Amino acid sequence: MDPWYVMFSVLTGTVTVEIARRGLSFGKAIQVLVFGSASILSKETALLLPFAILVTVLVSRRADVNGRTRWKGLWGAVALAAVPMVVFIAIRIPALSVSFGGAGHSAYDPNLSNISRNVLYYFAFPFIWDLNELINIVFTTPLGLTVAALLYVALLAAARFALGPGWVLWYLVGYFLFLGPILLLPKLSSHYLYASGISMSVLLATVLVNAWRKRSFVIWVFLLGLTTVLLGHSFNTHPFLSERLVRSGFPPVS
Repeated sequence: MDPWYVMFSVLTGTVTVEIARRGLSFGKAIQVLVFGSASILSKETALLLPFAILVTVLVSRRADVNGRTRWKGLWGAVALAAVPMVVFIAIRIPALSVSFGGAGHSAYDPNLSNISRNVLYYFAFPFIWDLNELINIVFTTPLGLTVAALLYVALLAAARFALGPGWVLWYLVGYFLFLGPILLLPKLSSHYLYASGISMSVLLATVLVNAWRKRSFVIWVFLLGLTTVLLGHSFNTHPFLSERLVRSGFPPVS
């Protein structure tokens, strides 16, 4: 249920931003608990949600040039978001240990040797136009992988120019944060990138705006080209996903 956990994670992050501006109230605390609980009940990957909020705190500290951020409230949000995660782990630890403990489930057997391959694949996938499911990336030619990876590097270079190196580092943290445990697994699947797509969308929008303000029109046009590639990938994937939903019993979308 990746869309659900991503949605509830975004809602938690939205409340966190509000807490940074106005402080932590009883109502906001309840919202963090409710949205955080809904997120972890949707998918185990949401165990990383407190770390995502922690990254939000640290990025806010970097951007807080006017000293207006309510730091106590933000740290409180991190602690509150961790509560449902701790409860979930306490209840589910036996099942999780079986899934990731090598008990005959080869697709979920973690291994450090998978990290380098998975970093490349999850890095390149958004820019491979005709690839619907990540597992099929093994059939992509070395040239195709190289071009896709270089396009991503070019995006980071544009972000470095428009925003500075620090923001590029924080972006990479955000992109790979929810992929952290997945990078150890031999199983490949594009739905693991749902949360990472939020970081990429924010980066693209921010760099486009900054490039326009700086009148860096060459970078701006280049980024529009990258955006076109990403949109093409999305439109190409949509019929594939719709077909899978219909096979799962959902009504067709006209």
